[in-house]
Amino acid sequence: MSGVKKSSKLDLLVRVRYSNPLPAPPCPPKLLEIPTNPKRYARPELLTSIARQTPLPMIVDADCGMPLDLSQYECLWDESLDDSVLNPSADILPKLDPRDELLAFEVPTASTSNGGTNNPGTQTLTANVSWLRKTEYTSKSESRSNVTESTRDVDLAPVDVSPEAQIHAIEDTFKNAHDNFDISTLRHPTKPHLHAEESFELLPDADVWANQYMLFRFAERPGGRPVEEEDPRLEVGIFRPVTINDESIIAYYLNEDDEGAAEYKAARESVVPYDIPITQGTIPFRFVRDYSTTTATEGEAQTEFLLVIDEGPSAEEDVFGDEEDDQYATKSRPKGAYYKDISRKVALKRQRNTANLDYAEKVDRVNLDFTKLTEKEEDTRDAYRAQVREANWIQTEEEHETQDVEMAP
Repeated sequence: MSGVKKSSKLDLLVRVRYSNPLPAPPCPPKLLEIPTNPKRYARPELLTSIARQTPLPMIVDADCGMPLDLSQYECLWDESLDDSVLNPSADILPKLDPRDELLAFEVPTASTSNGGTNNPGTQTLTANVSWLRKTEYTSKSESRSNVTESTRDVDLAPVDVSPEAQIHAIEDTFKNAHDNFDISTLRHPTKPHLHAEESFELLPDADVWANQYMLFRFAERPGGRPVEEEDPRLEVGIFRPVTINDESIIAYYLNEDDEGAAEYKAARESVVPYDIPITQGTIPFRFVRDYSTTTATEGEAQTEFLLVIDEGPSAEEDVFGDEEDDQYATKSRPKGAYYKDISRKVALKRQRNTANLDYAEKVDRVNLDFTKLTEKEEDTRDAYRAQVREANWIQTEEEHETQDVEMAP
């Protein structure tokens, strides 16, 4: 076995060594002139970007191209001499050079709609508009400027801005809206076959005007239950704002079971608003998770409102309470559509790594109880209600501010 020679791939490579000299050309080279278009080698469009990128030196002398030789004026060296050459009076002006007469041309300010001018003998100048602009837009702007010039000299009558005059003007608008009003003429803006059946007056909701409502949108369903399963705890959830490393987040709390949510909801509905319900101790809420917030301002999102349709008073319907206990009964308000604006919209996303996140303000359990409003909170609520209930609220606020300024030391 040791006598067998191993084959190598190098044995298949053979280097061929031979010379192949080329013979000299039989005749000298000849230069041929072939006509061609220079645009084949370069396009003129490329010069635009090159010229734009090439910096041009601004060579300006100390006099900015307008040398002034002040040594020719002797009045600058001797104050007793006449300086009318440098400071001519308005009555005696120097003679205008013929080459500068074009600069003294006055542009006419008023023109008629057919292209002529009010003053004969003057030239008509059109506005400098883009060549892509339509001609009807140009004619409209010219006619609008003519109307502005004609109404500029008209004396306007004084406007009464007193609170009584403003209230009277607002009441007149409602009167004009109700005169000759036919509900059958109201049609749907996009579905003409639909027409209005009933109309309501749009009024601010004075009962809840002091409250601030916020709209929270979750990126996913909270609570941990599937979508097809009903979760009554979501109707009574608690949002608690906290701060972690200068970052505002929302801690979300829910009842431990459905019975606790039903108990809390029944306690709220057992009394009129702002009254304290009677409960068997506190209502527990447990921490679910933290959410990061993204607030949409009024300029970023469309304004939304809460709208309540009230059919008005009814003699057969007990609005609140029953016949045996009338102390909780409330007066029904007039028929109308009552609105309240939503002050803020917040988008909630799950905060990462919240399981092991521990901070000073973290609370794992909340025991909820009801308490009465303080005197300051009641005054604040009444002040907000006065904005929509009292007609002279603005005048009253101005009087209070004036009194506060006078009492200040």
